[in-house]
Amino acid sequence: MTQYTNTISTFELLEKFPTEESARHYFEKKLWDNKPKCPSCANQTPTQVYHHPSRTGLYRCKCCQTQFSVRNNTVMHASKISLRKWLYGTIFNRDCS
Repeated sequence: MTQYTNTISTFELLEKFPTEESARHYFEKKLWDNKPKCPSCANQTPTQVYHHPSRTGLYRCKCCQTQFSVRNNTVMHASKISLRKWLYGTIFNRDCS
């Protein structure tokens, strides 16, 4: 029988990512290394990109004024599916292949 050492159970996944915010932080770390990066001008100087006060996870570049989130330039861009569901699907798909 094959042993899978790099898999995660559904329970572990729900425990590790209990909220939408935890999933967003995971994607920000993976895609941007926790430093928001403008998809238009590639600016990632922390003083140049700030967190939008009224929407969690929405940023605005001070150089080019582009609003962006971790969903930009990904398959998740126009999706209304939550980041948690995208994360679960991504992890389960990775574990099955």
